[in-house]
Amino acid sequence: MSEMRECFCPVCEAIRTVEFGSRAETLPVRGVDVEIEAEFSRCTVCGEEFADAESMDRTLQAAYAGYRHKLGILSPDEIRAIRARYGVSQKAFGLILGFGELTINSYESGSLPTEANNNLIKLVRHPETFKELFGSNKDKIGPTQRKRIETALTCAEASAKKPECVAERAPGYGCEEPRASEFTGFMQPDKKKLFRLIVAVLFLSGAKLYKTQINKLLFYSEFAHFRDRTVPISGWPFAAIDYGPVPDDFQILLGEGEKEGFFRSEPDSTQLGELFSIAEGVNPGTITDSFSDAELATIKTVVAKLGRKSASELTRLSHAERAWKETPRAKRISYEFAKDIVAV
Repeated sequence: MSEMRECFCPVCEAIRTVEFGSRAETLPVRGVDVEIEAEFSRCTVCGEEFADAESMDRTLQAAYAGYRHKLGILSPDEIRAIRARYGVSQKAFGLILGFGELTINSYESGSLPTEANNNLIKLVRHPETFKELFGSNKDKIGPTQRKRIETALTCAEASAKKPECVAERAPGYGCEEPRASEFTGFMQPDKKKLFRLIVAVLFLSGAKLYKTQINKLLFYSEFAHFRDRTVPISGWPFAAIDYGPVPDDFQILLGEGEKEGFFRSEPDSTQLGELFSIAEGVNPGTITDSFSDAELATIKTVVAKLGRKSASELTRLSHAERAWKETPRAKRISYEFAKDIVAV
């Protein structure tokens, strides 16, 4: 799709009618062909194409994003989140990892990490790996920074060692947001974002869904996104119960989401099951727009592949996943199992 606008043509050196649009192109990034939607501007008088600095930068960033997705390269936000977990500055983070002092700054500003550096940054999502590297390089950084890192490490290690689950706690306790750990995809969980994810799943499926269907679609959305992007969508932890993976505290969680007006429930025709739908007054378009392009792409993929399956079919699929088979019942599931997800 394109549009016509009057603007300056640098070839004609005059104001002309210029066609602005986008088209599919394949660009090489570090030897890898990346397919993107590239912007173009074409003068209707001289026929020449030209681009300004802003559109060229957007095209470059789109190519970088495609490269990151194709090879599993961390985004600037993902690198920033890993660094923030340990309360470490850009310079100190680079020194601990054995990089140059300005390397992390360049990555967080949009430069592409090398494959080796990318893999190392991924590894330090695990507190034990970061602790080992910190121990080897802490003499390179100042005492104030060291103390801050040691405090953050203590918290990170404590969180990573808490696999307990109260997946079906009695109503009335409230549902607290857990701390970042391997059970949350190494990010601080966002309960409201999980509620929005439920709305998006209901909207994209185009149907009322049973609780079991919602739980499984949430699980696959979160774990597939972590597998492909190294971060989950909301970071909410999941537990393994007899019916497959479910969001931790899911009974209380769904009650809270309904109470806050995100969705509603009603008995099905048998009066034995409970169907969920988007609450009246909620704009699902606004909700879906709140997700990043990458997050929305993951949700759409999951719903397209699994959204029309019955609760029993989704349960059977989830029972085939290592994430469920190798996690004791009523315990939290590590996001490390995301790499082995097979249904999507």
